[in-house]
Amino acid sequence: MCRKCFKCLCGSVKAIIWCVCSTVVVLIIIAFVLAILIVQPWNTEEPSDSPTLALDTIWRIEDRSGGVRMSSMPGNVHTALISSGDIGDPYYRFNDFEYSYISHGKYKFINRVTVGKDIANKNVILLVCEGVDTVATVTVNDVEIGSTDNQFVRYVFNVSNIIVEGTNIVEFLIDSNVNYAKVKADEHDAVHGYSVLPECPTDEEHRECHVNFVRKSQSSFGWDWGPSFPTQGIWRNVILEGYNRGRINDVIAWPYKADPTQHNSTWMLNTTIILDIYNDTTDSTPEDDEIVIEIKELGFKKTLKPKFAAGEIGRASCRERV
Repeated sequence: MCRKCFKCLCGSVKAIIWCVCSTVVVLIIIAFVLAILIVQPWNTEEPSDSPTLALDTIWRIEDRSGGVRMSSMPGNVHTALISSGDIGDPYYRFNDFEYSYISHGKYKFINRVTVGKDIANKNVILLVCEGVDTVATVTVNDVEIGSTDNQFVRYVFNVSNIIVEGTNIVEFLIDSNVNYAKVKADEHDAVHGYSVLPECPTDEEHRECHVNFVRKSQSSFGWDWGPSFPTQGIWRNVILEGYNRGRINDVIAWPYKADPTQHNSTWMLNTTIILDIYNDTTDSTPEDDEIVIEIKELGFKKTLKPKFAAGEIGRASCRERV
């Protein structure tokens, strides 16, 4: 190998090593910041201002024929039927085809939850749905509070005036993703006069149609490498959360180069903290009311003075480079 080629090769290896090391450093910084913000409690006048209650106990699942199953969540109809012994291994032989009827039904998921004073007496009570699969109508104590139609997003419903101390009933009426996708495809065809491809696979593939019309894991309708199981259920946690003054809604951190034109430029980190604030006074937010956000490990301190009407839930955020 000539000397010039050897130098080029060494230079390329060094560049690769530098890029890898830089990436690792940035990821470590992001993980460090998120760990500080999420793991450490948010100090307010009441250290335990945001009690939570996970609805991860046994749920009652009802189908249209009156059949009832009991199953723990997170999970879905298929896992509940496997646990009850109603179906066998879905991956055995042609069971994916034999069990396809499951995904064409509607199911009601019911949880009877006991709420204590620590949550029931809070100014704000939220039902946080981390992941619902997929199209559902949500009710609490026979009051419809909202709906879902996207498996990939978190839904948060305000149930402050619905939740009571003692027994509460939380229900998810979950529609068939297969039927929902067909309805949306038909609506699109009627309005626009053309179909969105692909419509339906061949009969031999045993896959479902119009998967591109529902915000759900696309492979669940079937793929060339896997069977069709368009599941329905609660695939992530459902949580009741209460607070009096505020809570951390989200934390966003992203890296960037101080000088993007230089490959060895210093890496910076933008951090945004989003807060939900409740004004529990009988008047507008007092002039001396303030929120102090401090991360001692990073030397970060920010003071916010949000202005909200009495009884209003507002949102405040701060952004800082670290």
